[in-house]
Amino acid sequence: MQQKYTLVKRELVKEKTFRVIIVADSNDADYITEDATYTEQEFNDSVNILIDLIKNHSGRHEFENFRNETEEGYIEIPYCEWGSCHSLESIEITCEDVDGVIYNVELIDDDGKLITMNN
Repeated sequence: MQQKYTLVKRELVKEKTFRVIIVADSNDADYITEDATYTEQEFNDSVNILIDLIKNHSGRHEFENFRNETEEGYIEIPYCEWGSCHSLESIEITCEDVDGVIYNVELIDDDGKLITMNN
């Protein structure tokens, strides 16, 4: 059988980057995905927004009133034709370093507590 793909080595990133993938429900299981990449500085400026999003807006119909911008930072969130999506489905955060290693990112609040979608 003939191979129908080829592997191409990627160039390494020049600085540490963070990738945030947010999936939200826009209307009865119509899911919208926002996939954004941030510099380390942009991510550090916006990490509290992500913590707030998970802690306070991850329940059913709690996402529709979420404000994604502060004086410090901004995150890209999913929108639909009616405006904001109503429920947060998932968030995946990874970090790629300059050596090409990709890490899963776990968020920690000011109390030192690990923040997940389930707590």
